[in-house]
Formats: sequence, structure tokens, C-alpha cells
Amino acid sequence: MNQKYKVHPAAEAFPMMDAEQYEGLKNDIAVNGQNDSIVFWNEFLLDGRNRLKACEELGLEPETCELGADQDPVAYVMSANLHRRHLTTAQRSMAAAKLATLKNGSRASSNDEGAKRNVAAKLLHVSTASIDRAKYVRTNGSKELVQAVERGELNLNLAFNLTKAVPNEIEQTKLLSAGIDSVKTALIKNAG
Repeated sequence: MNQKYKVHPAAEAFPMMDAEQYEGLKNDIAVNGQNDSIVFWNEFLLDGRNRLKACEELGLEPETCELGADQDPVAYVMSANLHRRHLTTAQRSMAAAKLATLKNGSRASSNDEGAKRNVAAKLLHVSTASIDRAKYVRTNGSKELVQAVERGELNLNLAFNLTKAVPNEIEQTKLLSAGIDSVKTALIKNAG
């Protein structure tokens, strides 16, 4: 994707499409054109990262629009993504953990992290405990482990338990690349 656009942190809270979904979108745009505009807010790309990437790869001029300056960008991103994507509880929890830590543009009226977490939990339909586990994985898990949960390939509880049992990020990545059974075996060994 063209890096001349700054992506809003709320948009980055949600994962990009997987390769199969993306190819389906790209093929649809090639055949039918772009149906939904790419949304910007105060020079930040707010919604449409996958559409933008597809248009760029196809050599098409993307259709864009600007969200009103008085509108809440976080609320827009959540609404747009939650209603058209089929995200797992783990993926929603990971997104909520990101959204709960945003410094500005948050829907929470205060800078209190607990209040932001509660708002994110309610809006994304997850528990605050799930957000806490997701935040722990984001902070202590390897990049590959975090991405596996965000893509919906790994259960949040399994990732949380692995992160606690195996604090070394290199080891986490090795276990993850060896497969889910290796992760489960490592957890059983560490429990005993």
C-alpha cells in the first residue's frame, strides 16, 4: 500500500484481510469497480486499506471521501469494521486492546485507561478480561504470536497461556511455527 497516507491508529486496530479474502476483493474490484469509498479523516486513512491496496495494484484511481471533522473517527472505524467483517472474539479483543490505549480520538470521555477499556469492551462485545489478556499478549508476545491471534489463526487464551509460560519471544515463535500441537505440548510441560 502506498505509504504517502498516514493510517489512523483506530484503523490499525483491525487486521488486514487474509490473502484469500484480499484476492477476492481485488478480483471483484477488477470486474465490478470500487463500490465503497476509501475514507479519510484529517489526512489519516480511516477506512479502506484493503480497497486502496487493490486499486493501487490494479492501477485504478481510488474513490475517496472525507469524514466530517466533527465526527468521531474511532466510532466510525468500529462501526465500519464490526458490521462488515466476521471477526472472532480473539480478533475483537485484540482490536479492543489497541483501541483502549489510544491517546486521542477515543470515545472514552476521560484519559482513564480503565474507562477506555470498558468502552472498548462494550463497543466490541468482549469482556474486559479478554481485553486484559489481549493486552498482555500484545505486550509480551512475539510479533508472530500477536499476528497469529489478530489473523484469527490462534485462540487468545492459548496465546495468553503460551506468553505466560514461555516468556522468551524467540521460543514463542519457534513453538508457533512448529504448529498448534507443539504449543499445547509446551503448555502441558510447563504446567507439570
